[in-house]
Amino acid sequence: MADINILDDKVLVTEFLKGNVKSFDLLHEKYSERLYGFALKLLKNKEDALDSVQETFLKIWQKRSELDKEKSFKAFLFTISYNVIMDQLRKRLSDSNYVDYLKNKFKIGEDMVENAADTGTDRIELYTESYAQLYPIDRIKAITPYIIAAKIANNNELGINAGHDLDLNNLWYLVRTIPDILEVSIGHALVSEALYLGLEKTIKLYLKQLQ
Repeated sequence: MADINILDDKVLVTEFLKGNVKSFDLLHEKYSERLYGFALKLLKNKEDALDSVQETFLKIWQKRSELDKEKSFKAFLFTISYNVIMDQLRKRLSDSNYVDYLKNKFKIGEDMVENAADTGTDRIELYTESYAQLYPIDRIKAITPYIIAAKIANNNELGINAGHDLDLNNLWYLVRTIPDILEVSIGHALVSEALYLGLEKTIKLYLKQLQ
């Protein structure tokens, strides 16, 4: 079986606009896995990520009259996917149980930061899962608890590391808002983005975020 990734988007979109449903199926086959990875990184839930992929392709079908074969289908697709994901996150915030969950996640533990110096450590690491989850919706609310924790760490002469779910979308704001961060941990996001962009380009983009 031929590698689906070598198929040209422009050709597939052209055929799709002519009414060739098979071309739409091929676009779905080509991008569904990548869309799933993109959605999972933001939604942190497999079922929600799968739903977002289906919703995205449904919207592509509904908006097929807006497709332009001369423009990037991938950019059009991921823009729609991002909007679908944001809608899902906003719906979550209307659920009081989810809001309580986020509040608990935001409890960084100011006492823990203050007491860290007593253990003899010279650094703390800010666990940034909550920041990454809320960042697409309200980056100020997302970053505020971490600013407080960083100030407490500075007052206690502790170095600051940060990590978890940081990526090319949210890293730059974190390191610019908390410039005292000494080290960040980037894991699966780098690997996932490298699949789309290539490893060399991805590393250069991350280094640029940290400049």
